[in-house]
Amino acid sequence: MFLRTFAWASAFASCSLLAQVDSGRIVGTIKDQSGAVVPGAQIAITNTLTGISQRTVSQSDGTYESAPLRIGSYQVAVEQAGFKRTVRDGIVLQIQQTAMVDLVMEVGQVTQEISITAAAPLLTAHEATQGQVIDNQKIVDLPLNGRDYVQLALLSAGASETAAGARMAGFSGNGMRATQNNFLLDGVDNNNAQIAAQGNQSESVKPSVDSIQEFKVMTNAFSAEYGRAAGAVVNVTLKSGTNELHGTAFEFLRNEKLDAKNFFDLPTSRKPPFKRNQFGFSAGGPIRKNRTFFFGNYEWNKIRESRTVNNTIPTPRMVQGDFSELLPSTRVFDLATYDSASGTRTPFPANIIPPTRLDPIGAKLAGMYPQPNKPGLLQNFLYNPPNALNRDSWNAKIDHSFGPNDLVYGRFSFQRDFQAASLSLPAPAYGGSATTNTTSGSLQDMGGLCRALRARLNVGSVYPSDK
Repeated sequence: MFLRTFAWASAFASCSLLAQVDSGRIVGTIKDQSGAVVPGAQIAITNTLTGISQRTVSQSDGTYESAPLRIGSYQVAVEQAGFKRTVRDGIVLQIQQTAMVDLVMEVGQVTQEISITAAAPLLTAHEATQGQVIDNQKIVDLPLNGRDYVQLALLSAGASETAAGARMAGFSGNGMRATQNNFLLDGVDNNNAQIAAQGNQSESVKPSVDSIQEFKVMTNAFSAEYGRAAGAVVNVTLKSGTNELHGTAFEFLRNEKLDAKNFFDLPTSRKPPFKRNQFGFSAGGPIRKNRTFFFGNYEWNKIRESRTVNNTIPTPRMVQGDFSELLPSTRVFDLATYDSASGTRTPFPANIIPPTRLDPIGAKLAGMYPQPNKPGLLQNFLYNPPNALNRDSWNAKIDHSFGPNDLVYGRFSFQRDFQAASLSLPAPAYGGSATTNTTSGSLQDMGGLCRALRARLNVGSVYPSDK
């Protein structure tokens, strides 16, 4: 049995005009020192980490607009006959950001150059979307229990913790359930479509912290291109390779020997086992400088812990049919003595069911209950069942530039979860284990016809399976 979900949508399977789900855009106006616009200026927008460049021309009103750009650090250079070459560095483009970069050109020779270094404006004048960008620095530096990036969504306005005992972990956007949030990975649907919610997570694939470039949480006034969400939109962008080789290797450890004892555990018992190991690596760099780049990561998550469960089970006397411990508050009635005229039944004497009235199969099953290990009739059996999870996940990504105005990338992600049954009673109680394999992929093209329309083509799929 498997569940297969393809995240195909017309906005992803065709050129999406003016959409920038997982990208950004640079716009502005070119003027001279007198304030007059400069039409026909040659503009080069270059990613300073990859060397990939995009070219455009200012319009008759002096304005220019880039096609969708991968997030990162950019330089804008402008040339026009009779003016000095003008260069602006330090433009950091975030996910879904429209950066306004206006430039003023001075009269002079093209061989002369004016350099400007400044960050892109924080003011967004092109859209009303309310949200928060969580960049890689925050993702890496802020403490995360279990290295779950979704916890950082609570930094956004309108986000709050989910109710205790919620099936899906995550956060509540604008008071809605966690299931009402919309998760995107590199612009492709990444929502958990399984009713059982494998891994108790809202996403189909949960990317490693080391693989995320940044993500944006939108909680209000987001445009119709996102759809689906009654809560928030979480838009995640994975890292890409650059002209320099970078990598990480890590291991994070948690152990019960470093923890305090659970308040509800028996005072005389040892601390229940708790071991969590998360380890892995990431690497990215050039295959061909200024042209082709790779990025990949692998993460293993091994959890060996236990739960503290307070059960209420029958006492040894109850297993034998003797319920006198429940007197006088609770009486056990003989169903065979029901009087239809009065609507009453006769209780068993002293609340004891005769052995001859006990079903032999039921009596055998009742005899499988363990002995209580705590006094009283309620919550009289404390058990620490093992609760194990094995998860391994990886991402692979290739970016390639066919030319100044033609960029394409492909990504493939995989996640495997194996969770053994964690039972509230010891054997012979029985429950099933669960294995879930999830694959996600996307292919994006920022060239050809889509480039002419200042748009992009993005195709992707998500395939969760329990096989």
